[in-house]
Amino acid sequence: MVSKGQFGGGTAEVETVMLTNRASLCDIGCDFKWKPYTFLTWWDMLQNYCSRLSEIAEILTTLNVQNRLQYDGSNGPAIETELKARERTVEKLYPLLKDLDMQTSLNHLGRIQQWLKAVSVVSGKIPDNGMLAVCNDQFRSLSDMIKSELQSRVFYYVPGSMRDYYDRNQFSDEVINKFPQAITDMKEAGKCFALGRNTAAAFHLVRVAEHGLNVICQEYGIQSCDSWGKILQDLRGYAVDSQRKSRKSNIMALHARIVGVKDAWRDDTMHVNRLYDREEVEELFEFVKCFMSEVTKPLP
Repeated sequence: MVSKGQFGGGTAEVETVMLTNRASLCDIGCDFKWKPYTFLTWWDMLQNYCSRLSEIAEILTTLNVQNRLQYDGSNGPAIETELKARERTVEKLYPLLKDLDMQTSLNHLGRIQQWLKAVSVVSGKIPDNGMLAVCNDQFRSLSDMIKSELQSRVFYYVPGSMRDYYDRNQFSDEVINKFPQAITDMKEAGKCFALGRNTAAAFHLVRVAEHGLNVICQEYGIQSCDSWGKILQDLRGYAVDSQRKSRKSNIMALHARIVGVKDAWRDDTMHVNRLYDREEVEELFEFVKCFMSEVTKPLP
Protein backbone atom coordinates (compact mmCIF):
# COMPACT_ATOMS: atom_id res chain seq x y z
CA MET A 1 0.00 0.00 0.00
CA VAL A 2 1.38 3.40 -0.90
CA SER A 3 0.56 6.36 1.28
CA LYS A 4 0.94 10.04 0.32
CA GLY A 5 3.39 11.31 -2.24
CA GLN A 6 3.68 10.92 -6.00
CA PHE A 7 6.30 9.90 -8.48
CA GLY A 8 5.52 12.69 -10.92
CA GLY A 9 4.32 16.27 -10.65
CA GLY A 10 3.53 15.89 -6.97
CA THR A 11 5.55 16.78 -3.90
CA ALA A 12 9.20 17.72 -3.83
CA GLU A 13 9.56 16.38 -0.31
CA VAL A 14 12.34 13.85 0.02
CA GLU A 15 10.88 10.56 1.10
CA THR A 16 12.19 7.03 1.39
CA VAL A 17 10.42 3.96 0.15
CA MET A 18 10.46 0.69 2.03
CA LEU A 19 9.52 -2.42 0.08
CA THR A 20 7.98 -5.10 2.32
CA ASN A 21 7.42 -8.09 0.07
CA ARG A 22 9.87 -10.65 -1.27
CA ALA A 23 11.18 -10.22 -4.81
CA SER A 24 14.27 -9.59 -6.89
CA LEU A 25 14.59 -7.11 -9.72
CA CYS A 26 17.07 -6.67 -12.54
CA ASP A 27 18.54 -3.24 -13.06
CA ILE A 28 18.98 -1.89 -16.56
CA GLY A 29 22.17 -3.49 -17.76
CA CYS A 30 22.96 -5.28 -14.48
CA ASP A 31 21.36 -7.39 -11.79
CA PHE A 32 19.50 -5.48 -9.13
CA LYS A 33 18.81 -7.50 -5.99
CA TRP A 34 17.13 -6.31 -2.84
CA LYS A 35 16.21 -7.86 0.44
CA PRO A 36 12.79 -7.70 2.07
CA TYR A 37 12.30 -5.12 4.82
CA THR A 38 14.95 -2.77 3.47
CA PHE A 39 14.67 0.70 1.99
CA LEU A 40 14.47 1.74 -1.64
CA THR A 41 14.82 5.38 -2.61
CA TRP A 42 12.81 7.04 -5.33
CA TRP A 43 15.96 6.87 -7.47
CA ASP A 44 15.98 3.09 -7.05
CA MET A 45 12.33 3.04 -8.09
CA LEU A 46 12.99 5.24 -11.09
CA GLN A 47 15.92 3.16 -12.28
CA ASN A 48 14.53 -0.29 -11.68
CA TYR A 49 10.76 -0.17 -11.62
CA CYS A 50 9.20 2.74 -13.46
CA SER A 51 10.03 1.74 -17.03
CA ARG A 52 8.83 -1.83 -16.46
CA LEU A 53 5.66 -0.77 -14.67
CA SER A 54 4.94 1.73 -17.42
CA GLU A 55 5.28 -0.97 -20.08
CA ILE A 56 3.03 -3.31 -18.11
CA ALA A 57 0.44 -0.54 -17.76
CA GLU A 58 0.42 -0.04 -21.53
CA ILE A 59 -0.02 -3.77 -22.11
CA LEU A 60 -2.85 -3.95 -19.55
CA THR A 61 -4.61 -1.14 -21.39
CA THR A 62 -4.29 -3.11 -24.61
CA LEU A 63 -5.61 -6.27 -22.97
CA ASN A 64 -8.58 -4.42 -21.50
CA VAL A 65 -9.69 -3.04 -24.86
CA GLN A 66 -8.84 -6.14 -26.90
CA ASN A 67 -11.56 -7.40 -29.20
CA ARG A 68 -12.93 -10.81 -28.44
CA LEU A 69 -11.79 -13.40 -30.94
CA GLN A 70 -14.77 -14.84 -32.82
CA TYR A 71 -14.70 -16.39 -36.27
CA ASP A 72 -17.69 -15.55 -38.49
CA GLY A 73 -16.54 -17.38 -41.61
CA SER A 74 -15.12 -14.33 -43.33
CA ASN A 75 -12.69 -12.73 -40.89
CA GLY A 76 -9.96 -15.38 -41.01
CA PRO A 77 -7.13 -12.93 -41.83
CA ALA A 78 -8.17 -10.64 -38.97
CA ILE A 79 -8.21 -13.60 -36.55
CA GLU A 80 -4.74 -14.64 -37.69
CA THR A 81 -3.40 -11.09 -37.29
CA GLU A 82 -4.91 -10.80 -33.82
CA LEU A 83 -3.45 -14.13 -32.67
CA LYS A 84 0.01 -13.08 -33.84
CA ALA A 85 -0.41 -9.76 -32.01
CA ARG A 86 -1.25 -11.66 -28.84
CA GLU A 87 1.83 -13.81 -29.27
CA ARG A 88 3.91 -10.64 -29.42
CA THR A 89 2.16 -9.38 -26.28
CA VAL A 90 3.13 -12.56 -24.46
CA GLU A 91 6.73 -12.26 -25.65
CA LYS A 92 6.85 -8.67 -24.44
CA LEU A 93 5.29 -9.48 -21.08
CA TYR A 94 7.55 -12.39 -20.23
CA PRO A 95 10.79 -10.47 -19.42
CA LEU A 96 8.84 -7.75 -17.60
CA LEU A 97 7.07 -10.19 -15.30
CA LYS A 98 10.29 -12.15 -14.83
CA ASP A 99 12.25 -9.05 -13.82
CA LEU A 100 9.52 -8.13 -11.33
CA ASP A 101 9.43 -11.71 -10.02
CA MET A 102 5.68 -11.94 -10.58
CA GLN A 103 5.67 -15.71 -10.52
CA THR A 104 1.91 -16.25 -10.39
CA SER A 105 1.37 -14.16 -13.51
CA LEU A 106 4.35 -15.86 -15.16
CA ASN A 107 2.80 -19.28 -14.57
CA HIS A 108 -0.45 -18.13 -16.13
CA LEU A 109 1.47 -16.63 -19.03
CA GLY A 110 3.01 -20.04 -19.66
CA ARG A 111 -0.45 -21.59 -19.91
CA ILE A 112 -1.49 -18.89 -22.34
CA GLN A 113 1.51 -19.67 -24.50
CA GLN A 114 0.31 -23.25 -24.71
CA TRP A 115 -3.18 -22.09 -25.69
CA LEU A 116 -1.78 -19.82 -28.37
CA LYS A 117 0.08 -22.76 -29.87
CA ALA A 118 -3.14 -24.77 -29.78
CA VAL A 119 -5.22 -22.07 -31.49
CA SER A 120 -2.59 -20.87 -33.98
CA VAL A 121 -3.66 -20.79 -37.58
CA VAL A 122 -2.21 -23.74 -39.47
CA SER A 123 -2.50 -23.89 -43.28
CA GLY A 124 -5.31 -21.33 -43.22
CA LYS A 125 -7.42 -23.37 -40.81
CA ILE A 126 -9.06 -21.05 -38.28
CA PRO A 127 -9.64 -22.46 -34.76
CA ASP A 128 -13.25 -22.99 -33.76
CA ASN A 129 -15.01 -20.42 -31.59
CA GLY A 130 -14.83 -22.65 -28.54
CA MET A 131 -11.04 -22.53 -28.56
CA LEU A 132 -11.07 -18.82 -29.35
CA ALA A 133 -13.42 -18.21 -26.40
CA VAL A 134 -11.00 -19.98 -24.07
CA CYS A 135 -8.18 -17.83 -25.44
CA ASN A 136 -10.26 -14.71 -24.75
CA ASP A 137 -10.90 -15.82 -21.18
CA GLN A 138 -7.24 -16.64 -20.63
CA PHE A 139 -6.13 -13.13 -21.61
CA ARG A 140 -8.83 -11.51 -19.51
CA SER A 141 -7.81 -13.55 -16.46
CA LEU A 142 -4.15 -12.69 -17.16
CA SER A 143 -5.01 -9.00 -16.97
CA ASP A 144 -6.84 -9.50 -13.66
CA MET A 145 -3.98 -11.61 -12.28
CA ILE A 146 -1.31 -9.04 -13.13
CA LYS A 147 -3.36 -6.29 -11.46
CA SER A 148 -3.89 -8.45 -8.39
CA GLU A 149 -0.23 -9.36 -8.10
CA LEU A 150 0.84 -5.74 -8.50
CA GLN A 151 -1.59 -4.77 -5.73
CA SER A 152 -0.01 -7.37 -3.45
CA ARG A 153 3.36 -5.59 -3.63
CA VAL A 154 3.22 -3.33 -0.57
CA PHE A 155 5.25 -0.17 -0.08
CA TYR A 156 5.58 1.95 3.04
CA TYR A 157 6.72 5.56 2.93
CA VAL A 158 9.11 6.74 5.61
CA PRO A 159 10.35 10.35 5.84
CA GLY A 160 13.98 10.57 4.83
CA SER A 161 14.80 12.17 8.18
CA MET A 162 13.73 8.95 9.96
CA ARG A 163 15.76 6.55 7.85
CA ASP A 164 18.79 6.74 10.12
CA TYR A 165 16.72 5.37 13.01
CA TYR A 166 15.84 2.35 10.90
CA ASP A 167 19.29 1.70 9.45
CA ARG A 168 21.63 2.57 12.33
CA ASN A 169 21.83 1.69 16.00
CA GLN A 170 21.31 5.03 17.77
CA PHE A 171 23.37 4.14 20.83
CA SER A 172 27.07 4.89 21.21
CA ASP A 173 29.73 2.31 20.46
CA GLU A 174 30.63 2.22 24.17
CA VAL A 175 27.05 1.30 25.11
CA ILE A 176 26.76 -1.25 22.30
CA ASN A 177 30.02 -2.93 23.33
CA LYS A 178 29.12 -2.99 27.02
CA PHE A 179 25.56 -4.25 26.51
CA PRO A 180 25.58 -6.72 23.60
CA GLN A 181 22.46 -8.44 25.01
CA ALA A 182 20.54 -5.18 24.56
CA ILE A 183 21.47 -4.67 20.90
CA THR A 184 18.27 -6.26 19.59
CA ASP A 185 16.11 -3.90 21.65
CA MET A 186 18.30 -0.93 20.67
CA LYS A 187 17.79 -1.70 16.99
CA GLU A 188 14.10 -2.51 17.35
CA ALA A 189 13.50 0.76 19.18
CA GLY A 190 14.93 2.66 16.21
CA LYS A 191 13.03 0.63 13.62
CA CYS A 192 9.73 1.02 15.46
CA PHE A 193 10.31 4.75 15.82
CA ALA A 194 11.13 5.11 12.11
CA LEU A 195 7.91 3.28 11.18
CA GLY A 196 5.72 5.36 13.46
CA ARG A 197 5.18 2.57 16.03
CA ASN A 198 5.87 4.92 18.90
CA THR A 199 4.49 2.89 21.80
CA ALA A 200 6.44 -0.17 20.62
CA ALA A 201 9.59 1.99 20.43
CA ALA A 202 9.02 3.13 24.03
CA PHE A 203 8.65 -0.50 25.12
CA HIS A 204 12.00 -1.46 23.57
CA LEU A 205 13.73 1.60 25.03
CA VAL A 206 12.59 0.71 28.54
CA ARG A 207 13.92 -2.83 28.00
CA VAL A 208 17.28 -1.27 27.05
CA ALA A 209 17.21 0.81 30.24
CA GLU A 210 16.66 -2.32 32.29
CA HIS A 211 20.01 -3.65 31.09
CA GLY A 212 21.60 -0.54 32.58
CA LEU A 213 19.61 -1.08 35.75
CA ASN A 214 21.09 -4.57 36.09
CA VAL A 215 24.58 -3.04 36.11
CA ILE A 216 23.51 -0.73 38.94
CA CYS A 217 22.19 -3.72 40.88
CA GLN A 218 25.49 -5.53 40.51
CA GLU A 219 27.53 -2.47 41.46
CA TYR A 220 25.62 -1.81 44.67
CA GLY A 221 24.91 -5.40 45.65
CA ILE A 222 21.15 -5.14 45.15
CA GLN A 223 19.79 -8.67 45.10
CA SER A 224 16.27 -8.25 43.69
CA CYS A 225 16.37 -6.73 40.18
CA ASP A 226 12.85 -7.76 39.13
CA SER A 227 11.10 -4.84 40.80
CA TRP A 228 12.02 -1.28 40.00
CA GLY A 229 10.46 -0.19 43.29
CA LYS A 230 12.63 -2.61 45.27
CA ILE A 231 15.75 -1.50 43.40
CA LEU A 232 15.03 2.13 44.23
CA GLN A 233 14.38 1.29 47.86
CA ASP A 234 17.62 -0.65 48.18
CA LEU A 235 19.61 2.01 46.34
CA ARG A 236 18.31 4.68 48.69
CA GLY A 237 19.28 2.50 51.63
CA TYR A 238 22.74 2.06 50.17
CA ALA A 239 23.12 5.83 49.72
CA VAL A 240 22.10 6.81 53.25
CA ASP A 241 24.41 4.27 54.89
CA SER A 242 26.64 6.18 57.29
CA GLN A 243 29.78 4.79 55.69
CA ARG A 244 28.94 6.36 52.31
CA LYS A 245 28.13 9.96 53.22
CA SER A 246 30.63 11.37 50.74
CA ARG A 247 28.92 9.48 47.86
CA LYS A 248 25.35 10.03 48.98
CA SER A 249 24.54 13.01 46.75
CA ASN A 250 25.89 11.33 43.60
CA ILE A 251 24.11 8.06 44.31
CA MET A 252 20.85 9.89 45.02
CA ALA A 253 21.24 11.77 41.72
CA LEU A 254 21.42 8.38 40.02
CA HIS A 255 18.40 7.30 42.10
CA ALA A 256 16.46 10.32 40.81
CA ARG A 257 17.19 9.43 37.19
CA ILE A 258 15.87 5.91 37.74
CA VAL A 259 12.75 7.36 39.39
CA GLY A 260 12.32 9.53 36.31
CA VAL A 261 12.23 6.64 33.85
CA LYS A 262 10.07 4.56 36.19
CA ASP A 263 7.44 7.22 36.76
CA ALA A 264 7.44 8.88 33.36
CA TRP A 265 7.73 5.86 31.09
CA ARG A 266 8.25 2.43 32.59
CA ASP A 267 5.03 2.07 34.61
CA ASP A 268 2.76 3.26 31.80
CA THR A 269 4.65 1.38 29.09
CA MET A 270 4.16 -1.94 30.82
CA HIS A 271 0.41 -1.36 31.12
CA VAL A 272 -2.34 -0.08 28.82
CA ASN A 273 -2.62 3.33 30.44
CA ARG A 274 -1.34 5.37 27.54
CA LEU A 275 0.02 5.61 24.03
CA TYR A 276 3.13 7.52 23.02
CA ASP A 277 3.54 10.16 20.35
CA ARG A 278 6.64 10.93 18.33
CA GLU A 279 7.82 13.80 20.54
CA GLU A 280 7.60 11.68 23.70
CA VAL A 281 9.56 8.83 22.16
CA GLU A 282 12.17 11.23 20.83
CA GLU A 283 12.59 12.55 24.38
CA LEU A 284 12.72 9.00 25.78
CA PHE A 285 15.33 8.05 23.19
CA GLU A 286 17.62 10.83 24.36
CA PHE A 287 16.99 10.04 28.03
CA VAL A 288 17.80 6.34 27.68
CA LYS A 289 20.86 7.05 25.52
CA CYS A 290 22.22 9.38 28.21
CA PHE A 291 21.31 6.94 30.99
CA MET A 292 23.02 4.02 29.25
CA SER A 293 26.10 6.13 28.49
CA GLU A 294 26.29 7.03 32.16
CA VAL A 295 26.23 3.43 33.37
CA THR A 296 29.10 2.54 31.04
CA LYS A 297 31.29 4.81 33.21
CA PRO A 298 32.37 4.17 36.81
CA LEU A 299 29.34 4.58 39.08
CA PRO A 300 29.42 6.86 42.14
